[in-house]
Amino acid sequence: MNIITIPGLPIPNMIFFPHTVVSVQISHPIHKKTVEHCIANDLPLAIFPTTTTETSIYCGIGNPNILEEQNGSGEQLVIIKGIGKVHLLNTIQHLPFPMFNAELVYDIDEKQVFDNCKISRLKDILNKWIVRNIPDSVERQNFIDQIKTVHHITDYVSTFLIHDLELKNMLLQNDSLAQRIQTLNALLKDSNPFYEDYYVTNALKTYWNDLQKAQSDH
Repeated sequence: MNIITIPGLPIPNMIFFPHTVVSVQISHPIHKKTVEHCIANDLPLAIFPTTTTETSIYCGIGNPNILEEQNGSGEQLVIIKGIGKVHLLNTIQHLPFPMFNAELVYDIDEKQVFDNCKISRLKDILNKWIVRNIPDSVERQNFIDQIKTVHHITDYVSTFLIHDLELKNMLLQNDSLAQRIQTLNALLKDSNPFYEDYYVTNALKTYWNDLQKAQSDH
């Protein structure tokens, strides 16, 4: 096991995927200290979707950078560039901000050739979503330019086109890129490609919960 010690930042209802870049507004003094500590000590930051210091969860990690501080409001605009994902094992510090022991988690080494048709379909859906949701042409092109790999495609599709939080968490924990590609294609139907299919979602969640229960029983 590859264990690291990292600070954590709770952002409710957010699953952070490793091959994405996100911006967040923070104003709480503890959250500001957390980000400043990471920058000063060259540490990654764990982003987890809860307001507690719950452990035994999976989450993305990234390098934060303070883009600007808005005078008067006390808010900071922070850009976080994803670099990986971890399994939070235990909390080792609560104050002045939470710190965790975490195990680095990697995708399995897959020798198979990925289905280019399924990858192209996901990229096409993502590009259509970008055109629909980013009206500024410069901002839109800058975003498109950073999508260079299959990992970028799958992680951004998971971030923006999958809305169910439990489903996002399932995708984050899945260590097979091939399975994630297949799952996303099954979820996003041609009739409504910008939202996960209700029936496929329920089937996947049932399967996942049964699998988790079977593992815990052993």
